[in-house]
Amino acid sequence: IQMSMGFGDFYYGMLLSSRQLFSGIANIPGGFLVDMAQKQWGLIFTGCMLWLGIFCMVAGAAPNYWVLFAAVAFMGVPGTIWHLPAFATLSQRFPDKRGFALTTHSAGGNVGGALGPLVAGLLVGALITAGNEWRYILFMFAGPAFVMCFPVLWTLRDVGIAEAPGPQSGLRDRLRGAGDLMKRPVILAITLAMILRSMGFVVVTSWSPKYLSQSIAEGGVGLAPFWVGLNPALLIGMGVLFAPFLGMLSDKFGRKQVVLPGLVVSILLTLAVVQVGSNVWLLALIFATMGPFSFTLTQLLQA
Repeated sequence: IQMSMGFGDFYYGMLLSSRQLFSGIANIPGGFLVDMAQKQWGLIFTGCMLWLGIFCMVAGAAPNYWVLFAAVAFMGVPGTIWHLPAFATLSQRFPDKRGFALTTHSAGGNVGGALGPLVAGLLVGALITAGNEWRYILFMFAGPAFVMCFPVLWTLRDVGIAEAPGPQSGLRDRLRGAGDLMKRPVILAITLAMILRSMGFVVVTSWSPKYLSQSIAEGGVGLAPFWVGLNPALLIGMGVLFAPFLGMLSDKFGRKQVVLPGLVVSILLTLAVVQVGSNVWLLALIFATMGPFSFTLTQLLQA
């Protein structure tokens, strides 16, 4: 996308940050909305799929950088809104197995996250459209989002109704409760840990494809599109396989006993990425080994 539209690295970083920023901003009002509309969770899930498909197409058709910027920013919102009722439902239904429930939820969602980079890498290599392959790929990726609106609406139509409480609290009481929650030292400490963890993880997942694809003269390692797509796919795919197992371990032995070693391993493997150069097999091994501690650590911190 950057090569096709001709913008610099600063604007590339802005594009990545816009998605994270809007996704983060959506958390707080999204949390209040989800709590107050618990009987409409099925419609909220469906709306998330529809929203994602629409802005995927807007990004694919973007005539300039700023339209693309807006589309990518709004593409981050439905993922945030989707997870809020999902986490609430799982936490309510599996209070004694919360770690396993949340990591399994993460694993299910990340099957697409693992296949996406690999499919995109194959498509970029297969399509010959004078540098505009990414537009066709975004339109292709919008299709499943639209198609899934119907099964999501049907299968999740009753989600939230069974868990819905009696009389709802007013907005003022909810704001006061949120303020009281954020005064607890343990909540602040976990939030800080998640901020720092997310910063590092987003950098790895967002910038590694660029690092892997750029030429050595540009500061990268110059891998072919297939290998560029394979490494993020391994990172997420191994997380899919191991997330439920690590979730069960955390339920049995405690969160810290899994989270702290996982953070240390992630740090060491991230540092190792830049030490192996363009050795495709070592890079694949490092990304695959990093995978079990990818999204899983975030889910365990949430648990």
